[in-house]
Amino acid sequence: MLEPWLMRFGRRVAVLESTAGRGVVFGYDSEYLASELPAPLSISLPLRDGEYSQAQARPFFSGLLPDDDLRRRIADDLHVSEAGVLGAPTRIRVARALTPI
Repeated sequence: MLEPWLMRFGRRVAVLESTAGRGVVFGYDSEYLASELPAPLSISLPLRDGEYSQAQARPFFSGLLPDDDLRRRIADDLHVSEAGVLGAPTRIRVARALTPI
């Protein structure tokens, strides 16, 4: 099973996972926060200790996913609702979108 970690430049940066009762939550890895020159994944998710709620994290991560028909096809392939696609980010490798071009 894939872990719900987000990687950047080969380094564990954060965890994005679906939880029972709290939905999808996001938090930066403590070692990453303590590292030299950590950078936030987004200005909407500034570096901080602790979790970001689903309401705080969802807009950024939803924006990484394709819209309309392709999102529906991904949901069908994963056997989840379109809203549930974000709950399975490691299966569709959302972290790949975090690597700069």
